[in-house]
Parts: sequence; structure tokens; C-alpha cells
Amino acid sequence: MEPADNTFSKRKFVLVTLLIWLLFVLIAIPQWMIICLYSKNPLLFTLILLLAGFILLACIHLFEAMRYRRPWNIIFVLICYELLTIGVALFLSKWNLLHTLILIGAGILISGLVLLVSYLLIINRLYPNPTKVAVLACLGFILVFCIRSIDLFTNWFFIRDVEVSLFLASVFVVMICHILITNDNFDLLRQDDVMHVAFVLQICFMLLMIACRVAAFCVKENIEYFDSRSKTTRYYTIDTNTTRREDDF
Repeated sequence: MEPADNTFSKRKFVLVTLLIWLLFVLIAIPQWMIICLYSKNPLLFTLILLLAGFILLACIHLFEAMRYRRPWNIIFVLICYELLTIGVALFLSKWNLLHTLILIGAGILISGLVLLVSYLLIINRLYPNPTKVAVLACLGFILVFCIRSIDLFTNWFFIRDVEVSLFLASVFVVMICHILITNDNFDLLRQDDVMHVAFVLQICFMLLMIACRVAAFCVKENIEYFDSRSKTTRYYTIDTNTTRREDDF
């Protein structure tokens, strides 16, 4: 293993990482807004862009040259960033712009809460091996995919709620574990890892946006479901009472 060339202090490393992450978020927001206003029927392009982005992300982490050789590492990260940003924007585009802005705000608040939890864990050193926990969280993603693919419990209306809850929990855990792993391996990091740490946080943020979007859809569907059931029950009660009155005559 090559010696680390990270000349940052831990405090500076954190500040620069958060600054780069904030820059990623600020650049993504106008793109999400514009695509949300003008895109039409984007599902196919969404899947293609997200798949290409995650394949490129895997290559960046697999190959040392793509991760650390300048300026190619910056170019690859920016390409991957744009693929995932536009892919997420197309996923969010079938929605009201105001709702998208509310979703972005909620995602930022939740991310801030995750950072606070991570900070408290680092201070108190009350966490297990974060790598093993991250593996369990990734298994949560796989479980969600299996449930969706096999289509288990097809007659249960709330199966999508379980899937979204599991997906959200997995995103939270992966995001926290990523911060904890970075803290534990700080001595092995290089200067270019600041960008990669911030980029992974941005990916977690985008996954959080997708999960919150689906969760909002599930809440809407649940409200309509319970409203329809209450109306059906009320109509059934009225019809039953009317029939009984007619039978009295």
C-alpha cells in the first residue's frame, strides 16, 4: 500500500468535505428544477442513466488510476455525478415543482440529522465495526430488490411501505457507516479522497431523495386507501339500515 499523502488535519478534512458536498447539492438543485419542469415520460432514460452512473462509480473505486490520477479522477467523478444527478432528476420529474423543492429541503434536514448522529457516535465511540454494519445495510438493499422482484405478498396492500422503510433505513445506516469508516481510516486517506468522500455522501443524499419520493407516494396511496375503505363502510352501513327499515314495513 502506498503511503498516504493527506496533509489535511481532521478538522480541515471535514470542513472541505462538507464544502464540496454542499457544492454538489447546490449544482444539482437547478438541474432538478429545470428537468422537473420540462421532461416528459423519462422512465427509460432514468434507468439507463442511473445504471451507467453506478457502473462508472464501481469502476472509479476499483481502479486506482481512475481514483487518484489527476485530472482524470476529477473528470470521471464529474461525469458520474452528472449521470446520477440527471437520472435522479428524471425520476423526480413526474411531480409538482413545489413538492420537489419541499422534498429537497426535507432531504437536507434529514442529512443534517444523520451527520449529527454520526458526530455523536464519533465523540462517544459507541459504535460497532462500521464495515460490518455497512455490509448488513447493503443486504437491506438486496432484500428490497428481492421483495420487489419476486413480488411477495401480492395481496398485502402495505408491502410497498415495508420496502420503502427498509430502503430508507439502509440509506441511513450506509451514510452513517461511510462517515465512521472515513473517521477510522483517516490516517490512510489522501487529499483526493476528500472529493470521493463528499461524492459518496452526495450519492447517499440522492438515494434519500428517491426513497422520500416513493414514501410520499405511499403516504398518498395509503390516505386514498383508507378514505375509500371508510366510504365503502359508510355506504354499506347506510344501505343495510335502509334495507332493515324497508323490511319493517
